[in-house]
Amino acid sequence: MHANILALGPELRAMAREFTNDLNEACYLTHRVVTQLLSDPEMREKPVDVETARSLLHAAATNAGRTGLLPA
Repeated sequence: MHANILALGPELRAMAREFTNDLNEACYLTHRVVTQLLSDPEMREKPVDVETARSLLHAAATNAGRTGLLPA
């Protein structure tokens, strides 16, 4: 399942662009989410749906202080 999570990278980066206009920040948020998915044994064993990925990106953006483009 690791390969499936890593393959999500480009899709996650596109979703991360909804939270920031900066490509470096989008890559940072993507890295945070992929790392979180790979480090959680429960998440590694099941497919990741769009809502879960978006929720994790939102949490990563909020925790990183990148809330400029987040809806209030």
